[in-house]
Amino acid sequence: MRAYEFLENREPPSKPITLRGLHKMKLEQKRHQAAEIERHNLMRIMYSEQPSEQEQIDLEKQQLELAQLRADINATNVETAFKSAIALHSSAQSGIDSKTKNQQKFNKTIKSALGRDLKP
Repeated sequence: MRAYEFLENREPPSKPITLRGLHKMKLEQKRHQAAEIERHNLMRIMYSEQPSEQEQIDLEKQQLELAQLRADINATNVETAFKSAIALHSSAQSGIDSKTKNQQKFNKTIKSALGRDLKP
């Protein structure tokens, strides 16, 4: 047997199976299954005799999503109203505190200017 005949008849070396290779095979299998399920669903929709049933299911899904979005908006509005009420209360309280401090400073200035106590 000549060398070129030996190389032609030789089987290709097999690669060792690694964790990376196993992971790739598992992911490929999952992708294939997902594509097969999607294809099956598409075929079922394409050849079904009652398209209104699928439309009804889609409509119900959209209504559920809309109800969820409305609930989220209402929760956000309540939270915003609560935060603004707290901010208004703290702002009003700081305004009242500032006004009383200014009144006390004014009274103190007048007392020192007149040299006597004022009637409350």
